[in-house]
This record gives sequence, C-alpha cells and structure tokens, in this order.
Amino acid sequence: MPNLKTQVSGNAIAFIDRQVADYESLIAGVKPGTEVVVLDEQKDAIEQITQVLAHRTNINSIHIISHGTPGSLQLGRGGLSLDNLEAYSEQLQEWRSALTDSADILIYGCNVASGPRDFPTVRRGFKPPSHSESRLKPTGENSFLQSSLEDLCYETGNSFPGGTGEQARDLGVGLDLDGFTFIQRIAELTNANVAASKNLTGSSEPRICPQLRRGFKPPSHSESRLKPTGENSFLQSSLEDFRYETGNSFPGGTGEQARDLNVGLDLDGFTFIQRIAELTNANVAASKNLTGSAAKGGDWKLEARTGEINTPLVFAEEVLAGYEYVLNSFGAATNLGAGASPRAIASGDFNKDGIPDLAVANLGSSDVSILLGNGLGSFSAATNFPGGGGSSIAVADFNKDTNLDLAIATGSNISVLLGTGTGSFGTATTLGVGLNPSGIVAGDFNKDGNLDLVTANTNSNNISLKLGDGTGGFGATTNFNSGNFPSAIVSSDFNGDGNLDIAVADSNSSNVSILLGTGTGSFGAASNLSVTSGPIYDLDVADFNGDNRVDLAVVRGNNVSILLGTGTGSFGTATDFPMPTNPNSIAIADFNGDNKLDLAVGRFEGQVSILVGDGTGNFGTNVSFSATNSSAFPYIVAGDFNADGQPDLATANNSGSMMFLFFSIHPAG
Repeated sequence: MPNLKTQVSGNAIAFIDRQVADYESLIAGVKPGTEVVVLDEQKDAIEQITQVLAHRTNINSIHIISHGTPGSLQLGRGGLSLDNLEAYSEQLQEWRSALTDSADILIYGCNVASGPRDFPTVRRGFKPPSHSESRLKPTGENSFLQSSLEDLCYETGNSFPGGTGEQARDLGVGLDLDGFTFIQRIAELTNANVAASKNLTGSSEPRICPQLRRGFKPPSHSESRLKPTGENSFLQSSLEDFRYETGNSFPGGTGEQARDLNVGLDLDGFTFIQRIAELTNANVAASKNLTGSAAKGGDWKLEARTGEINTPLVFAEEVLAGYEYVLNSFGAATNLGAGASPRAIASGDFNKDGIPDLAVANLGSSDVSILLGNGLGSFSAATNFPGGGGSSIAVADFNKDTNLDLAIATGSNISVLLGTGTGSFGTATTLGVGLNPSGIVAGDFNKDGNLDLVTANTNSNNISLKLGDGTGGFGATTNFNSGNFPSAIVSSDFNGDGNLDIAVADSNSSNVSILLGTGTGSFGAASNLSVTSGPIYDLDVADFNGDNRVDLAVVRGNNVSILLGTGTGSFGTATDFPMPTNPNSIAIADFNGDNKLDLAVGRFEGQVSILVGDGTGNFGTNVSFSATNSSAFPYIVAGDFNADGQPDLATANNSGSMMFLFFSIHPAG
C-alpha cells in the first residue's frame, strides 16, 4: 500500500508523488481535513491510488501532485498519458465508487493541459545533431544526412513506435487501431450503437506502419551514432528511420508540422483530462503552464477545466508562495561504480539488446568501464577493459560488423577497442596522432562509406585526421592547424554543402575554430569565432531556433554562449547566458517536453544545471540539481536509461570512482 502520511476522516485526498522536489514542504502545507497519501516511486501509481480509493466513500475532491508534460503525468514507476490511458480505463472507472456525484479532480503538474503536441518543422536533407560529435546518415551515393534522436522522444533504445523493428504496429492510445476499435470508439463517444462494413468501406485488419529494419541500436548519446544496415550502407537509428527518410514527422502529415494523431484525437492536454473526466465521472482541472514557483516562471492556476470546479487548491497560500521549485525536475542522483577517476562518458547499445549502456573512460586506471543497462534505470557492475583511459570517447561501428566500437582520446594517443556485440571489447589498438589529443569525433570525412576519426590536439595546436579503411584500421595521420590549445571538438555540416565540417574549442584563446570540410578528407584554413572572455571547456551543436541551420552552444567561463548559424559556415555574435560557477560540459535534449531543445550543463561543484530553451535560441534561468558526495563533473551524457520516454542524465565524477545518474521526473514539470 502507499505510504499514508496523514490519515483523517475528511472527504478530500491529496496524492503526492515522492519524486516531486521538496514534497515534504507541500505535505506540511496541506489544508486541514485532507488525507495525504505519498505515492511510492517504485510502484505503479494508478494502482496505488485505486487501492486507496477502494476503501473510501463520499470523496468530493482528489488532488494529484506530480510532474507532468502535455497530455501526461509522471507518477510513481511510470506515468499516465494518452498513450496508455485506455490501459488504465477499468481502474479509473473504479474511482467512481469512492467519489460523490459532483467530485473534482485537481491535477498539479506542469503543462498537463497544454498542447497539442506539434513536432518542429524539419527540412528533408538536413537535420543538425542535438548532441553528437558526428551523426551522419548516408542515404545514397556520397550523400549524407545529419540527424538526431531527440526529435520526438529522447533515445528510448528502440525504434519508434516499438516492436521488433520488422513491423511496427501503430498503437494509438493503447488501442489496436483496427476497424472494430474505430467504430467501438465512435459508439463510446456518441453513446449509440454503430454498424459498419468489414469489406470495401472498411477494414478489419490492423494498420501497419512502414517496416523499420532494426539493424542495431546505436548509442543513445554519443560522439558518433551510425547504424550499418548493409554493405557500405549506414542509417541513423530509431526515429530517423521513419521521419528523415520520408521527409515527414511521424505518424504522417505534410512535413511542415505533424500533429500526433491517435484514433482521431489531437493528443493535446485537454483531450487527456477530458478522457480522465469521462472515465472517473468527475470534473477535472489542470494547468496549461509551468506549475510552481513564480520566480521560476510557474504559477498555481489550474485554468483548464472540463466542468465547473468548486474545490479550492489543497495547499495554504503561504506554502505555495514559499515553494521554490517548479514541477519540472530530476530525481535524486543514483551512484554507480566505475574505474579510478572516471572522466569521459558516452552511451550506446553495446550488447545489442535494444537498451542503452554506458562507457566510461577512467583517467586514473587507464581503462574503460562498460556498464550494461537493464532498461529500468539500473546497470550491471562495471566491466573494465585496458587501454581506454582518456578524456573523450567516440562510439561507432568502425569495422562494419554491426557491433559498436570505441575510439578514445587518451591524452597521448588514440585507443580503438572493437566491440563483440555482447558487451565486451577486444584488445585496444593504439594510433598515434598529435600531442595530447583531448577530444575525438567520428564521421565519414572523405565520403567513402568508412568511418574516420579526428582529434583535437591540445599541445600541438592542431587537429589530426585518420581515415578509416572499414575494417577497424586507420591510415596515416594528416594534421590541420587550429587555434590555441584545442580541446573539445564537434562535427556537422555548417555550410550546407553535404560535407562534414569541424568546430574546435580553443581553450586558451576564447575562440572557436571552424574548419570547413571538402568531402575528400581535407579541410580549409581555420576561421575563428570570438566567444568573449573566459576559457572554453566544451561545445556542442544543434538547431536551437528552428531555422534548419546548425548552431553552436559553447561552455566557457561562467556562461553558456549560443552562436546561431547562418548556414554558410559562419555564425552570428555570441549570446551569453549566465551560469553558476565553473560550468564544464554540456548535453542537449528536450528536458521539458515542449519540443524545444534545452541545455544540461555539468559543473565542477558536483551539480547539473538545466537551461530551458524557447525555440528561438534563447534560454531561461538555470535550475541546478546536486549529486551526493561529488565534487566534479567533467562530462555528462543524456539518454533514456529507464525507458520512460524522458531524457535522463549520466555524469562522471573524476575526483573519485563514481558515476551519477539523474532520472527525469519529468521533462516539463
């Protein structure tokens, strides 16, 4: 049973999810006469609520306090959304026996009633990565598309919408979407009996989505994510299989904007709460905006209502005024063991089970730790492989065997470890490059279908290119001059010519060097972008303002700088967004479920700060989350490690031997 914090004989119940930040202060602020139930985050929340209500009668108001996103609630072990609502329909109807005829259900969670869920416009033929040093999808002879897994749902480890990858059934609102389900739903909505034909005018067969060949699942957040699907052919995995190859957002539409249509519903938040009202026979109220602290852009107005709501908010006004959070947070950090002084971190499916795993380069023990995920947010004990200690990891299939391999910049050379597809790796092969390689990126820089490597060499002020032969081997080193003390490195097509370019953080000069690729394994002279003062620690690329051009996010000093791309290889003036002290690394994903890219920044104090993007290239005030007993976060990586469809964060603490996981509880509130 759920944890009953307060047991009274009143006619109101507040169900509070334990994952809500500082939920204790909210409990203390509940108005007298209200029963409070704290939901166990490890159990199904709807089952918990149903169990409690089975023993109650004459309840005139239910208050649900949790994190939310348009058309969904993050509750307990999973959540409730339009995608699974019908699966809970029987339990929700059972609530009626506990409720009065005019009962209200108040839902406190960010954006629950907002919507519809529109996907951003995507121009076919180009999509910049949202966190990857190089993510290329060859689609024809010498033709590559840049792509990213965060577009719809950040890297679940499986091809959307699910299944084996051979045939995916289009599951809408938990229904089969066959002909009978269609007329059955019309009958429910109209309260009438409905008849229809199974032949020419209808279909009794389920609708089958286009076949998605699974191949292998590449990393959920890595320097290079490519999926071999045949000889000399690579496809980017997961959501791009459908969206980028058709030019349209799933599940269909014009390609300009695709509404997520399931069984004819808009999938907006109001449809969600309206369906809850139908099932429970109660009036439902929820918020269209951020819920919580006004200082962080929130409020406590539940402005979306399915009927007349007579119940006031369950919390005292002074408690709501003093609450410091909005309901868009990450849970407490979970500790994982790694090697000595873990530094670089990346994610990928190393044992081909469709679940993202973690690779951590340990500087102190000169090895790489592999932690295999179980899809529930837990990982196996670390298995260490020699030769993998370093400061940056690229994950890709270098020998075309469909298994993910590793390339690690160790500070003195490159270590390449070929994967077996079982979670283990072969003996490291050492490759010489420039002096003190500190950053590494994989991509096909000469368009021969084989993956190549580029390193940023801090002590020789250049970058090194190693052309791959497709067997896991690499050719001679070619060096290209860059700025002073190059460190972090990313790759994308900055000028729209179909060739991979390079951006390098010049850590000692406050510049970013741009080297435009020729597509032949060569680069033009470096041009410098000024990012004002302060050392540069990390950088990444994405389209932050929705113009289908690659932009830059640069971590430097006590700021994150955004430089909007022009699509010609140049960038606009840097816009700075203040950060707390010592930001060091960056990851990009949609952390608040509004289909706009946000930033996660690791900081040396053992914190991660989230900056929410507005889709125009601007970002809001940062919100920080701490990990216990940690003092440094050199690198962070985002991915869906517990298969809830929300981006989580993993980070490495190089002052010890621990990694930390922050589980999203929900992106938008």
